[in-house]
Amino acid sequence: MHAAPVGCGAVYDPDTLRNLGIVFDTAWASIAKNFDRGSHEPARLRLASIILEFAAEGDRDPLELKCRAIGAMHVNHAA
Repeated sequence: MHAAPVGCGAVYDPDTLRNLGIVFDTAWASIAKNFDRGSHEPARLRLASIILEFAAEGDRDPLELKCRAIGAMHVNHAA
């Protein structure tokens, strides 16, 4: 599973946080329609955890982060 525990110890500067927020917003916009309204919040939390996990591993390229996170969400959603 690709979910980082809350408080995994990673620290991000303001620019990185801003970029991660943009990655989250664009990734969510791409996949939101795949989730029922009632499951939006858990899916958004899972997406955020996935993005933070990948960023903590050193992946900071916005397009790559978005694609990897969407792929991980697709795999998790299908399981």
